[in-house]
Amino acid sequence: MRLEEQETDTFGEKGCETATILVSPHPDDVAYSVGGSLLTSFFQRPKLILSAFTRSNFAPYSAGAHDTDTISRIRREEDMKFAQKTGLTCSWLNLPTSATVSDSGTGRFPLLSASTVLFGWPVQRGPLTFAVGRMGSAVPLRLKYNLLMASARFDNRYTILRASVLNLVSKYHDAILVSPLGLGNHPDHMIVSVACRSLRNRAARVYFYEDLPYATGYSMNGIARHVRALDSRLRQVKVDISGVMEEKIRNLAGYGSQVGPREVIQTREYARRLGQGGEYERLWTY
Repeated sequence: MRLEEQETDTFGEKGCETATILVSPHPDDVAYSVGGSLLTSFFQRPKLILSAFTRSNFAPYSAGAHDTDTISRIRREEDMKFAQKTGLTCSWLNLPTSATVSDSGTGRFPLLSASTVLFGWPVQRGPLTFAVGRMGSAVPLRLKYNLLMASARFDNRYTILRASVLNLVSKYHDAILVSPLGLGNHPDHMIVSVACRSLRNRAARVYFYEDLPYATGYSMNGIARHVRALDSRLRQVKVDISGVMEEKIRNLAGYGSQVGPREVIQTREYARRLGQGGEYERLWTY
């Protein structure tokens, strides 16, 4: 499917002045990272979720065919069920994931090439693999992250995503925009993070969530450094999800093609790591 053919469903919340718009790089990212906060009174209604990169063949826990059409349909159905359980209005942009673009061998965007050189993903195929890995390992982490953010703006999926998010934010006088931080430096997460940050003056407030399960691989200082690289003005907000943790886990487990016992354990442990006795999710805002 060509990028110019991508379409998004239309949200039907007309006449509302305030809305919370949660942008999810893939189906499951919102459930992982703020699935507990959604069950509290933290976010204002109506709550809308926009899943961006939904053309995918990645489904490690799914049996059967793994072609892009089949897996994309499975992941969309999982997203719809999550939206129904949490009272969200759901929409999909149907953009291809970076992995799908890389596997096809066509249309490698500058962002994917930069990600391969700097972080080794997507994996560079052929005799240049070793040289590319050595090149990336010699670059300081902060510089690698800044280069990846800059490259995101030249990805043609970025243009489509940003226009879609801006169109949605513009429908509300006091829209609240919720975006991933980009922890893990996944190209798809980086595109969303950079696009939403560029729209910070068009929304009443912007929150950045800590991308799970990637966040579990960071120290607290490592996350703080990442946040400073994105925007040094951001401050943390912690949401107590102790009372809704079990419901969050049940909803997350609904993404059965992506989530297994290991991911559930990681999610629980991270919530406790933030809580110091309770269970929390953490966001960053201005």
